[in-house]
Parts: sequence; structure tokens; C-alpha cells
Amino acid sequence: MRTLVLACFVACAACASEARPRVATKQRATPPTTAVADPAAEPSFTHDHHHGQEPTRLELRPIARVGIVEWSTRYPIATQELREWAEAYPDAMVMIAAWDAEESDQVAAFTSWAAARRYDVLDSFLARHFSWSWLARIANDPRGHEALEAYVAWARRNSDAAVELVAHPKGIYWAERNVVSPLTGRAR
Repeated sequence: MRTLVLACFVACAACASEARPRVATKQRATPPTTAVADPAAEPSFTHDHHHGQEPTRLELRPIARVGIVEWSTRYPIATQELREWAEAYPDAMVMIAAWDAEESDQVAAFTSWAAARRYDVLDSFLARHFSWSWLARIANDPRGHEALEAYVAWARRNSDAAVELVAHPKGIYWAERNVVSPLTGRAR
């Protein structure tokens, strides 16, 4: 279900905060999927727009089954840039990893927003999600807002890698412990 919401969010950036996928209520074990707009495809679900546009027809296609352990090998540039970001903002890396450990869906939504809404400003997201305590805590940290801006820039430059990382539950948490910390020498 989480992947479907992210898929709708990515496919429909104009009203992502209102996105409500229509899916069967019965939950099944299926491979992760990503949505690709295809007007000729039979829709798997539609997204109702409240701003006069036709519903977007989406075809769900499986994401390559790549384990999280292979993520850094699959995306070496994104991995290096994430390490550099973590070195520049170590406190923010620890806080985002802790946030991901507790509220993985929120981190996934934030990262997917950054990847999909390339021209939105961070403050608009912060204003709409002021009730997310971890996000507020990070943003109010002395260098937190700057760190979040840099994280958003990373997610936008490396959108496929960022979205794939957060598609794994606790992906940022895993990256902080297995990709960033061991190579930066940061004590835990």
C-alpha cells in the first residue's frame, strides 16, 4: 500500500497532498511497484483530481528486486553525495536516521516529495507538515533547516536512488549505519 501511495504522489505532483489511490482492500504479498503514466494502459487505479483535470491512468510495473544491501553499489554517485552530506551535517544525519527508525513512512513521503516536486520550496512542505514532530525538531535545530535544504537537493539530484532507498522500510536508518558511518569514521 505504501508503494502505491508514493507512486500516485510521484505521478501526480500537482495535488500530491490530496492523493488517494483506489486499490482493492484485500492486501496481497506483491513485488514493489512503481507507477508509470501510460494513457493506453488499462488503469490499475485512478487518481481523482479536484482541480479540473482528467484522472491520471497509471500502470504499475515491478521495481527491480534489488536488496537494500546492493543500493550503494547500484547508485555510487548518490552514495558518495549522501556521505558528503552526512559529513557536512552529521547531527542532521543522525536525527533523520532516528526519524526514519520511528516514522519511516514520513521520511519516505518527505524524500518522495523532494524527488517529485523539484521546484517547491522546503518551507511549503514544512508548513503543511508542521505536526510531524521529528521534522519540526530537525528544522528547528541550529543548522537543521540548512541541512534539510541540502538533503532535498540531494534527493532531487538523485531522485531514483533516493526514492528507491526510502522504498525500503528504514532505508535512511540503514544507510546511516551501513553506508555513511563506517566510511566516515563517525563514532556511534
